[in-house]
Amino acid sequence: MVADTAASLAGGIGGLAGQSAVQVAGRQGAKAVGAIPVVGKTLNLSSVDPSVPVNPGTMNPVTRRAADMAAEIYRGKATRPDEVAARLEANRAELRPVLGDRLPSPGALAEDPGIVAFERELAMRDRNPTILREQAINAGLRDVVDGLAPQGDPAKLQLAASEEAARLRAETQTANDAAIAQRQLRVDTVEGRAQTADAARRGDAAPLAPYQSADAAAGASQRLDNAVVDQTYLPDRTRKNELYSAVDPNRTEMVDATPMIDAATRVRQQINELGPQGQQLPAEFVQRVERLAPNIEQQPSRVLGPDGAPVMRDVNTGGTGQAAVGDIVDLQKYTGKARETARQAGNFDLADNIGQLRAGASRAVEGSPAAAEANNNYAENFAPKYRPGPGDEMAKFTKEIDRDATRSTTPPSETAKRFLSSPEKAAALRRVLDDSPAGAQGNAAVRDYLLSDLATSGVIDSRSGMIRPDRLRAWRQSYGNQLEAAPGFGSEVDAMIARAQKGERVSDGLAQQIKAAQTRLRETERAAGRSERDIDDRISKGALGAVIDADPDKAVHSIMQNQANAAGRLRELAALTANNPDARAGLKAAVRDYLIDRGTTSAVEKLPPGDSRSPLSPAKVQALFGDHANALTAVFSPAEMSAMRVVQKALELQRTEQVRVRSGSDTIEKGLSASVFDNARDTPLGRAAEIVTRLKFGMLKGGGMIASARRFLGNMTPEDSRQALDLLNRAAIDPDLALLLASREVKVGSPQYVNTVQRLLGAAAATRESVSEDERRPLEVTVRPTRN
Repeated sequence: MVADTAASLAGGIGGLAGQSAVQVAGRQGAKAVGAIPVVGKTLNLSSVDPSVPVNPGTMNPVTRRAADMAAEIYRGKATRPDEVAARLEANRAELRPVLGDRLPSPGALAEDPGIVAFERELAMRDRNPTILREQAINAGLRDVVDGLAPQGDPAKLQLAASEEAARLRAETQTANDAAIAQRQLRVDTVEGRAQTADAARRGDAAPLAPYQSADAAAGASQRLDNAVVDQTYLPDRTRKNELYSAVDPNRTEMVDATPMIDAATRVRQQINELGPQGQQLPAEFVQRVERLAPNIEQQPSRVLGPDGAPVMRDVNTGGTGQAAVGDIVDLQKYTGKARETARQAGNFDLADNIGQLRAGASRAVEGSPAAAEANNNYAENFAPKYRPGPGDEMAKFTKEIDRDATRSTTPPSETAKRFLSSPEKAAALRRVLDDSPAGAQGNAAVRDYLLSDLATSGVIDSRSGMIRPDRLRAWRQSYGNQLEAAPGFGSEVDAMIARAQKGERVSDGLAQQIKAAQTRLRETERAAGRSERDIDDRISKGALGAVIDADPDKAVHSIMQNQANAAGRLRELAALTANNPDARAGLKAAVRDYLIDRGTTSAVEKLPPGDSRSPLSPAKVQALFGDHANALTAVFSPAEMSAMRVVQKALELQRTEQVRVRSGSDTIEKGLSASVFDNARDTPLGRAAEIVTRLKFGMLKGGGMIASARRFLGNMTPEDSRQALDLLNRAAIDPDLALLLASREVKVGSPQYVNTVQRLLGAAAATRESVSEDERRPLEVTVRPTRN
């Protein structure tokens, strides 16, 4: 009844203060001490609540009614009253291990905008506690961030970065040097092999060096001429002549000349009558032979025959038919020259006829031992070597020597060239040397001449000093079988060609290997240059360069400002400092300095006096953590990251405290004052509500109802209001007390009772908003107690 009346008086009119006071008063009415007939309860004004800590300033205890009143108001201010205690307790448990008692406001810890607004409203009376609390929490947050690297020196990080850069450069240089050295070793190896091969090839050409002079060929030819002429031909010719000279020197050995005479007769008979006789018949020789032939003629003798005529007798008017062996031999010398002359003149008929005469002469002297020896020497020794045929080069050569003892037409320096100019001539030379006592000398001379010709033919490369296989093959082909004029020399040259070809193949192969090795060496050198540039770029453009080149107090600023690469570069620095505690502390200090530099404001008044540090900005810190959360985990330990998350959480909670409350609001004081009913009634609507009540229920009954409501509210003493207000002010800065109020259970009345009180509370709020101070005039109402 009383609650309904109060609601009708204040519904739609009262303010927030009336709402709170009436609600609390209505709920406390069940326990109030005094005689209020409509409620029928007894109120105990002196009861103390031991669960509520006393005010440390006054040491006064708190009554249960004041605690219930404060709890009811505190929960009533909450946006989500049922979640306040749980959220507050959870956030406090999370933040307190790091921040201690320097925590955000209880409303911020509860994350409840209603309580935060209520705390701000309370702070309008006395802002000092709130300011002190905010300064303490801001200092605590700075202490946590500052304590991330209390001993850290960014210069140690820079030193470690410089050492790492030097190590990377040295490591790269060492690796490059090793790679280049390996490539260079390969180049040196193949070049060494090539030099060995070239030395071997030059060694093959070395024997030709003595033969490259112009005198080498002439000297070899002269040695050959000496062997052929001086030591072979001239001794053989001398012996031939000596043997013939020893045949019948006194012309006393006579032999039958018939073979010669018959040969002369046949020659004369075979003369071509159509041709000139002088060109066919060696007349002088034939005449001399014919004079040797007997000529039997019938001549009269001095003896007369029966008829008186002189008897005819055979008279030899010719020769005896015999000739001295010595004369025949002399004729042979003549016929030999004559036949050669005929041949040279192209008179082959004459030469043939002379040949027949010589054959007849040879048969004539066959019976002479001395002539036989000379003929045999000629036929078996001299003629086969020096007179095998009219076109034989050796025959021509020796006859020229016979005709020209001065050797003007057969200079010794040209002998080798003469006989090595064709296979036939070489065979003639070989024929003589094979049956010469100076054959070895002659063979050596031939070989020397050929080597001289080879050496001066351009077969040796003038730049490299090595034999050129192509030219050696061409020289070999130009001589062909003539090389066999020096026994075995052809095979020697073939072996030389094989070695030269092999050497050339080896040299070419090694040249390719050298080229490839040098190419790989250059590639390795270029790669080394690139790797050194890359490592320099990596250092200068990466985390190391950013740290090394930075000012010590901003060692990681450039890294942190580049969000795209910050995490990777910080991980790089974390890996760098993993085993270097001083450098890791320096890294942490550098990151901490960046966070402080970018996450603070200039509002130093938010910190306690004397603290010159800059406070953290919730918005800036939130942005920094959003940008660098992953990067920070690479630097800080899990415990340190947990501490920073506490800082972030505390700053986030602080942001919920930014609730605007209009100045001049006195709702709290009015809601807790003993005259809350009068304040509500004194408004125009309150007065109107009182008139309506009296008109509806009558002056007597309506007045009684108003009087009962006033006595009901009056049971909330000023001390109760003061204690409740004190509790609420303390709870605005004390999370433990706020948690006590938020979790305190306050029994309420019936649903109708709660609804009535809520209408009363709403009316008070509306009244405060719509009524100005000059409108608040007292409304005199006389209320008398009803009689039982």
